[in-house]
Amino acid sequence: MSLSAALNNALSGLSTAQRALSVTANNVANANTDGYSRKEINQASQIVNGQSLGVRALEPTRVVDQFLTNELRRQESSLGRHTVMAEAYQRIESGVFGAPGEQDRGIAAQLGRLTAELEQLANEPESRPLRTAVLGSIEDLFSQVANDAATVQQLRGDADQRVAQTVQAINGDLGELHQLNQEISRSGGTPDLLDRRDMVLNDLAQKIDITTFRQDNGQIAVYTSGGHALLEQTPRVLRYTPASGIGDAVPLQPIRIFMANQVDPQTGTPLPGATGQVLVSGGYRTQVTPEMAAQGWTDEIVSPLTGGKLQGLLEVRDRILPELADQLSEVAGLAAFSLNRAHNSAMPNPLPTAVAGTRDAAVDFPAAAADRAGTASLVVFAGDGTVAADVAIDLAAAGSAAALVAQINGQLGGTGTAQLDPATGAFSLTLGTDGAGEPYRMAWDEGDSRLTIGDDAGHQWSYGVAHFLGLNDLVVPQGSQRRGFELRADIAADSRLLANVVMTREAGVPIVGGIGDKRGLQRLAGAMDGEAMTVDRGGLPASSTTVSRYVSDLTALVAAQSTQAQNREASGQALVEDLEFRKGAVSGVNLDEELAKLVLYQQAYSVSARLISITNDLFGELVDMVR
Repeated sequence: MSLSAALNNALSGLSTAQRALSVTANNVANANTDGYSRKEINQASQIVNGQSLGVRALEPTRVVDQFLTNELRRQESSLGRHTVMAEAYQRIESGVFGAPGEQDRGIAAQLGRLTAELEQLANEPESRPLRTAVLGSIEDLFSQVANDAATVQQLRGDADQRVAQTVQAINGDLGELHQLNQEISRSGGTPDLLDRRDMVLNDLAQKIDITTFRQDNGQIAVYTSGGHALLEQTPRVLRYTPASGIGDAVPLQPIRIFMANQVDPQTGTPLPGATGQVLVSGGYRTQVTPEMAAQGWTDEIVSPLTGGKLQGLLEVRDRILPELADQLSEVAGLAAFSLNRAHNSAMPNPLPTAVAGTRDAAVDFPAAAADRAGTASLVVFAGDGTVAADVAIDLAAAGSAAALVAQINGQLGGTGTAQLDPATGAFSLTLGTDGAGEPYRMAWDEGDSRLTIGDDAGHQWSYGVAHFLGLNDLVVPQGSQRRGFELRADIAADSRLLANVVMTREAGVPIVGGIGDKRGLQRLAGAMDGEAMTVDRGGLPASSTTVSRYVSDLTALVAAQSTQAQNREASGQALVEDLEFRKGAVSGVNLDEELAKLVLYQQAYSVSARLISITNDLFGELVDMVR
């Protein structure tokens, strides 16, 4: 080998060792840098005309396991979804049912207070303070349900705003990936650029589940797991407009994907005529309820996504919270039905001289004979307590509300008049006065009367005749929109109208209790334990249940769902950490290993430098020999 070749070999070795030292030192310096993958320097022999002319350093390469990287992204998408859902359940528990340890908050606490006060009042029926307290607790119960329903809608609104924010963040990641793609294409893909791109991809995967495809020029294309393109030659633009207000009747906009040239670069809004591609459909919720469908609100929201924060937010907004709102509505309806059923079976003291029903009986009266059966009685008492009229109500013979009115009027004997309001269809009965000028008063016994009617939600409610007509309802629908319930206005103003008197018969003679009669209040105290049919609401199936049991089941269900969500989040977090550890074992920097390489490369550098020095000395000897 000539001295020139030896010198070239030594110089190439020196350069290669220097490059290796630089790469290794960079590894050591970035040992704790997030997203940094270990770099390796590779060497290759320089061959010219079949002769080795030293060594050359190839471009540094990243040490990565692509399978682990892809699996980590997939699990981070799943974790993003579970994290959002776990956070939502924590907010539901604290905002609606009360945080653990807060025993005086939530529907269950309000229901417990009302039941205790009703039982106390049943033992002291003449106590005005207890009557006032009971009415206050009834108002508090329905206010609690209404406030909880409002909280649920507020949480839905927050989730909707976060959907819009997440969509914007996805657009930001796609724009950054596009810029990195271009830089990688121009530079040939330096390891540091590839690390940066992987970090952005990992961040994007937390927001939306993605798959990637590497192109020949080093760029990557990004798609959703359902196949919608997010980034190919140019980035797509996701567009979502959040609702200004959230409610059952408020349709939510779809999430659309637009090409870059379909969007105004200044405002980010689609250009006229651009429709884009639907990623997530618009609508009201994931599953429209029967009563919503009956009102024409049929559009259901469909999402092809399976992971990521965006999908978690969509599930919270469109499934979890709407189902909770349905369940709260079921609580309110069941409580109102149970209280009114008990209150309609009794009367206040003194007995009423007139009643006005709350139902459109003309429309709701069941025409089918199978839906009405049994008998009830209505008795009119004169001022001296004698029976002025004893009306027997036979539901089997009453094919309509008008027929029922005719049946009652035919037996009143001039003591009063029953009618249906022409405008509202509500039943009313007004009594006159007896021969002594004293007003007639009425009492009723529902007997075994039964009227069964359904509603748009699928309930099959079974009423006694007084309950069906609403002769003595305790609570009524609130406002013209019939949202929630409130105390009947006259009862709220005068607690003496709270029913406590019950009519019975002894040897066929109707007898009514006096002011100390507590049987009506005892029935009211047991109202929350009276069974009624519910419909399927979320995770609570249709069943015959009580208000107390339903509230208990709902509380337990939310607690179980919250625990399950937190367990899934913890499991997902553990899996992500395990994958990160495995990925780190492959791509991470081992300081001991890198320091050992430093020693090795330093020795190689020293050997090359020594060889150069020796070659230089030999050249000197040759020069001296020529002289």
